[in-house]
Amino acid sequence: MMPCQLLVADSTLVLRLRAGDATAFRLLFDRYHAKLLSFSTRIVRSEATAEEIVQDVFVKVWEGRHALDPDLSFQAYIYRIAKNRLLNHLRRQACERTLKKDWPHLALSQRNCNENQLVEADYEQLLRRAIAQLPPQRQRIYRMSREEELTYEEIAGSLGLSRHTVKAQMVQALDFVRRYVQVRTGIPLGTPS
Repeated sequence: MMPCQLLVADSTLVLRLRAGDATAFRLLFDRYHAKLLSFSTRIVRSEATAEEIVQDVFVKVWEGRHALDPDLSFQAYIYRIAKNRLLNHLRRQACERTLKKDWPHLALSQRNCNENQLVEADYEQLLRRAIAQLPPQRQRIYRMSREEELTYEEIAGSLGLSRHTVKAQMVQALDFVRRYVQVRTGIPLGTPS
């Protein structure tokens, strides 16, 4: 990075990025990539996984560039995205460990990889059916949280609801999905992903 590029404020680069300036995006990427990668690697303890997460962060920045607010801290924004991605990754890992412990069929040996994939596909299909049974707003909140990886605050702002309402809807959604899966498998599960 050239010294004069270091003098350009994040807010100026964000304004340029909002207008679709790929050079501004590249400057912000260069400015924060290494720091974000280091931060993420300390959390997930895998540089490859951390790199995927950091790439996801910058993809989200690019895709949402039109909504960026130059008056807010860009650094805080990308670290919040990274934190959400990291927490979701850790939750998925914990859920996978729980499933492997609670649902012995998922802990099949590598020799039975095809069977393992079928069991995982069955679980995913069961999970999709459970989600489809949720009331429309609860389903939307669940998907925004789990698939779009939005925080409760972001969901609340997007839907014009309070954070408390979003949290309550998620608690009910998770409880329903958990019970739905348990009734159909007979296996008590932790929090579904």
